[in-house]
Amino acid sequence: MDATTEAELAVQQAQDDAWGFIDKRKMRAYDALCLAPVPEYDAQRIRELRESLHLSQSVLAAVLNTSVSTVRKREIGDKKP
Repeated sequence: MDATTEAELAVQQAQDDAWGFIDKRKMRAYDALCLAPVPEYDAQRIRELRESLHLSQSVLAAVLNTSVSTVRKREIGDKKP
Protein backbone atom coordinates (compact mmCIF):
# COMPACT_ATOMS: atom_id res chain seq x y z
CA MET A 1 0.00 0.00 0.00
CA ASP A 2 1.49 3.38 -0.97
CA ALA A 3 1.35 6.63 1.01
CA THR A 4 -1.40 8.16 -1.13
CA THR A 5 -3.66 5.19 -0.59
CA GLU A 6 -2.97 5.23 3.15
CA ALA A 7 -3.73 8.96 3.33
CA GLU A 8 -6.93 8.51 1.35
CA LEU A 9 -7.97 5.65 3.63
CA ALA A 10 -7.26 7.76 6.71
CA VAL A 11 -9.36 10.64 5.35
CA GLN A 12 -12.16 8.26 4.41
CA GLN A 13 -12.06 6.64 7.85
CA ALA A 14 -12.24 10.05 9.55
CA GLN A 15 -15.23 11.01 7.41
CA ASP A 16 -16.94 7.71 8.17
CA ASP A 17 -16.32 8.15 11.91
CA ALA A 18 -17.78 11.68 11.86
CA TRP A 19 -20.91 10.69 9.94
CA GLY A 20 -24.05 11.39 11.89
CA PHE A 21 -22.49 13.83 14.36
CA ILE A 22 -23.56 17.47 14.55
CA ASP A 23 -21.29 20.13 15.98
CA LYS A 24 -22.53 22.35 18.81
CA ARG A 25 -23.24 25.38 16.61
CA LYS A 26 -25.39 23.40 14.18
CA MET A 27 -27.16 21.66 17.06
CA ARG A 28 -28.07 25.01 18.67
CA ALA A 29 -29.53 26.21 15.36
CA TYR A 30 -31.42 22.93 14.96
CA ASP A 31 -32.79 23.18 18.50
CA ALA A 32 -33.90 26.77 17.91
CA LEU A 33 -35.83 25.71 14.82
CA CYS A 34 -37.31 22.47 16.12
CA LEU A 35 -37.92 22.77 19.82
CA ALA A 36 -41.00 24.50 21.14
CA PRO A 37 -40.20 27.52 23.28
CA VAL A 38 -40.40 26.98 27.02
CA PRO A 39 -43.40 28.84 28.41
CA GLU A 40 -42.98 31.42 31.16
CA TYR A 41 -44.39 30.41 34.53
CA ASP A 42 -45.01 32.95 37.25
CA ALA A 43 -45.73 32.06 40.88
CA GLN A 44 -49.50 32.06 40.40
CA ARG A 45 -49.33 29.86 37.30
CA ILE A 46 -47.15 27.29 39.07
CA ARG A 47 -49.60 27.05 41.95
CA GLU A 48 -52.61 26.83 39.59
CA LEU A 49 -50.93 24.08 37.60
CA ARG A 50 -50.08 22.09 40.73
CA GLU A 51 -53.60 22.44 42.10
CA SER A 52 -55.20 21.52 38.76
CA LEU A 53 -53.20 18.27 38.85
CA HIS A 54 -54.29 17.67 42.47
CA LEU A 55 -50.70 17.45 43.71
CA SER A 56 -49.33 18.52 47.04
CA GLN A 57 -46.16 20.58 47.14
CA SER A 58 -44.23 17.55 48.37
CA VAL A 59 -45.48 15.34 45.54
CA LEU A 60 -44.69 18.01 42.93
CA ALA A 61 -41.23 18.38 44.46
CA ALA A 62 -40.67 14.63 44.12
CA VAL A 63 -41.89 14.65 40.51
CA LEU A 64 -39.53 17.52 39.68
CA ASN A 65 -36.68 16.01 41.71
CA THR A 66 -36.36 19.14 43.81
CA SER A 67 -37.05 20.15 47.39
CA VAL A 68 -40.39 21.12 48.89
CA SER A 69 -38.74 24.39 49.89
CA THR A 70 -38.00 25.18 46.24
CA VAL A 71 -41.60 24.50 45.20
CA ARG A 72 -42.87 26.64 48.07
CA LYS A 73 -40.52 29.53 47.21
CA ARG A 74 -41.50 29.42 43.55
CA GLU A 75 -45.19 29.48 44.42
CA ILE A 76 -44.82 32.59 46.55
CA GLY A 77 -42.49 34.27 44.06
CA ASP A 78 -39.27 34.23 46.08
CA LYS A 79 -37.57 32.08 43.45
CA LYS A 80 -38.04 32.13 39.69
CA PRO A 81 -38.03 29.01 37.52
